Amino acid sequence: MKIRFASTNRFEKEIEYSFDGQKITAKFQDQTETIDFSGLSDGESAAHSGVFSSPWLRWAKKEDGEVYLVLYQSVGAGHWQHYSDWMDSSNYSGSCNLKKLDEKDTKDYGDIMQYPGDE
Repeated sequence: MKIRFASTNRFEKEIEYSFDGQKITAKFQDQTETIDFSGLSDGESAAHSGVFSSPWLRWAKKEDGEVYLVLYQSVGAGHWQHYSDWMDSSNYSGSCNLKKLDEKDTKDYGDIMQYPGDE
């Protein structure tokens, strides 16, 4: 499973994620939710406002048998990179790798919104 994080300030605390095959578990705001993506058809994609209604899930797609997820992660005040780089879920260690930007960097990162297949 390939994951990437999108910065948000919608949640009071960071969201904790864990992965098991094509399942993801998120712990957020005193709730725990698990979603199994093994039923997602190859080539099918879903946004959080579509098939899945989880507030922490931005986007999901299965391509060539690989599941790609864009997950929200809470960040503090300031200018933040919108999306982190893609990483394998087996390498996730609790850090979302979103970069806090200073003012001169915001021009470079301000409108990055790319998903697999759209790049």
